[in-house]
Amino acid sequence: MGHYSVPLAEWAWAESQDGAVRAAERLGGLSGRVALKAYWPGPLHKNTRGAVVLDLTGFRQVRSAYGDLIGRFGDRMTGVLVQSMAPGIELFSGMVQDEVFGPMVLFGSGGTATEILADHAARLAPLTDIDVHDLRPAVT
Repeated sequence: MGHYSVPLAEWAWAESQDGAVRAAERLGGLSGRVALKAYWPGPLHKNTRGAVVLDLTGFRQVRSAYGDLIGRFGDRMTGVLVQSMAPGIELFSGMVQDEVFGPMVLFGSGGTATEILADHAARLAPLTDIDVHDLRPAVT
């Protein structure tokens, strides 16, 4: 995404409660808001599985959220992405390997309403400039 000048929220990887707290401190101090996103190999929609915890402030909230994620996912979870909360519109983007068409890029409305709105579009990879513009109406 950075290659295409798409601004991203700052993030850090953590594999422990202490690591998550240190990452949150680096991303704007513990007075700033962060999100924790559980990770394990394989595809998953993190919101529907309860793998995303938003609007955390302070080391107690970050530590507690990490503990909750470990309790929920156990050894499957290999760590968390700690990310600064960003203002604006939530977007979803991803890639899948379709059995028939091959690699495809997905794009659309994100956040908790992503499944309800079903506002996603898909195009074959690699994307051309025309493909990118065709994806835009999905989130306008």
